Amino acid sequence: MKMKKIRKFVVLMLMGVLTLNSCSNEESVITPVSDDSESLIEARQSGEIDVLSEGVSAVIEEVYTNDELSSNSRMLDAVSYLPGCVTITTVVTAISKEKTIDFGEGCELPNGHIIKGIIYMSYQKDMTALTKEISVSFQNFYVNEISIQGVKTVFRERSNTNSNPQSTFNVDILVTWPDGAYASRVGERVREWIEGYGSGNWGDNVFLITGNRTTTFRNGNIRAGEVVQALRRELACNFLVSGIVELQRNNNMITLDFGDGLCDNEAIVTLSDGTTHVVYL
Repeated sequence: MKMKKIRKFVVLMLMGVLTLNSCSNEESVITPVSDDSESLIEARQSGEIDVLSEGVSAVIEEVYTNDELSSNSRMLDAVSYLPGCVTITTVVTAISKEKTIDFGEGCELPNGHIIKGIIYMSYQKDMTALTKEISVSFQNFYVNEISIQGVKTVFRERSNTNSNPQSTFNVDILVTWPDGAYASRVGERVREWIEGYGSGNWGDNVFLITGNRTTTFRNGNIRAGEVVQALRRELACNFLVSGIVELQRNNNMITLDFGDGLCDNEAIVTLSDGTTHVVYL
């Protein structure tokens, strides 16, 4: 009888040890991030950079265009796109104009973005030139607490082949989110001003954006992006309202569709397997 009790005790002990080991093993299992999850994160971050870049481009375009229009006796916007909390300082040299656009510790634009920090712009003094190069850099610059560092060079044409103003942005920037995520981007963005130039009302301004770029994400993944359907930006809307970008990584192709003209923060991501997902920018 005593031996049976001992054997029963030993069996129970072994079962307990096995149970503990099983629990321990279950707790130590790490679920890897799937390719689909990575692709969705990369698509969302890529789309956010597109929206941020477009917001910065609007500021650069506004400052330069006001200078251009006033120098050529054209109508300025009755209400400026840039609010009163922005301080613009201009230093004129023998050959150039140096502009400092200071948003202070936080300034809200009409599109709802909160911007802080400084943008520096430098370009040729002669405002009658048909083409011009604009140098752009940033100091402690944030949009909605997202940091933007780097440089942009803008080739500005007063009239392209469609007789529209056009700016070609060559960018080399690093974007850092508040949670520590980051991505770098190099590439070219062609921004054609198709409606509203010189109307006196910034709310009717419309742009089409094309180009290509390479984005490197925090995990080391690199995606080559190409605009296959021009991105449409209506300045009265906070977001891109339409257009499609293809994002390629090795044999993994995904598309980012900004919509069919509605003003919202949604985009549709189509993964390489054909499944679609909504992301919010």
